[in-house]
Formats: sequence, C-alpha cells, structure tokens
Amino acid sequence: NSNPDDNWPMWLWDAAPVLSSQPVSTISSVTFSANGGEYEDGTDTFVIEDTIDAEIDASTVPAPSKTGYSFMGWIDANDTTPTYEEIIAVPSAIPENDLVLNAYWMENVTITFDTDGGSEIAPLENVTPYADFADVAAPTKAGYTFVGWDVRGNMNLPETYPDVSTTYKAIWALNVTVSFNTDGGTEIPAITDVTPGDAFAAVAD
Repeated sequence: NSNPDDNWPMWLWDAAPVLSSQPVSTISSVTFSANGGEYEDGTDTFVIEDTIDAEIDASTVPAPSKTGYSFMGWIDANDTTPTYEEIIAVPSAIPENDLVLNAYWMENVTITFDTDGGSEIAPLENVTPYADFADVAAPTKAGYTFVGWDVRGNMNLPETYPDVSTTYKAIWALNVTVSFNTDGGTEIPAITDVTPGDAFAAVAD
C-alpha cells in the first residue's frame, strides 16, 4: 500500500494560483468629440489621456464650434437620443475605463417683432437657445400706448430665448380724449391722448 503522505507535495503544487501574465493598465482617457463641429485647430476630437483618477481641469477642454449652432455641453456618446436636460459636466478625474463624450448642439434661432404698425424693432438673429434675452426697447405708435408683447397670455418677453424661432406681436391700447362739459362754467381744456387705466390727471376747479 502507498503512503498517503506521499501525495501531499503534489496536492500543495496543484493548489498554487496561476497569475495572469497580462499587465494591469493604469492609463485611461476621455475623448471629446466635436460631433459634427470642429475645434479651433481644425480637428474633430480632443483627448485627455492620463493615469486613472488623475485630476481633469475642465477649463483646459476647448469648446468646439459649428456654423449656425450653439455648443451647449457634453453628452455621453452611448446616448443615442440625447436631450438638453441630459448634458453632463466634464469629469473631474480620469475614469477607470475610456470615456467618449459628444458635443451637444442646438440650432440657433431668430427672434422677430411684429409691432402692428408701430416703430420697427430689428430682429435678433442667430441667438443661442436658453441664453438671456437681450433688452428690447418698447416700440411707439401715434395715438396708442404700448402695453406689452403677446407672449402666451403674459405681456412680458421671456427671460431666456426659446428653442425655436419666434415672432412676438405688440399689444397696444388706444389712447383717449377726456372732455369736460362745465354747463356754462369756466372752461376746462380737454385732456388728450391719454392711456386708458392711467391715473387721472389733476383738474382745476
């Protein structure tokens, strides 16, 4: 009969783990695709490659450009139907796995003003959706007072530009004349061209 202890060295050898010969990568990258646009140097990608967890300075990532469009931010390239609400920030550090981000574009819009016979207001052309609305001077119209703009029931222009080209129409109030019949008394001049709803001017006795 064989001695059971003779198998012990073979058992010990079988239990030894087999280590992979493949090295573990400590380098990763983030690729910023211009996604139809381009960078100032004419390229369509910008790549940051570094050790995993190395800090990324977002200010060093250039913004691409595209004629007629505004760059709004970055979208994960795996998102095939991205929306403005899904824009993400530049990562703060190099991720464990390579990451590709696509530029998210929105077509610029034109804002026009229909003053309905009032003084002309130049259109705002090629503006960025959701950017702050520029100050717009009130139009004037003889015999009328400008009340505001027809903006879905609100007479004020929005705080930011819409995401589609839009025309806003002026709302006017017809000015009135207020006359006084003193029935033979001292004449009181009429008050002309006043806006309905305004506070009544003082009238001499």
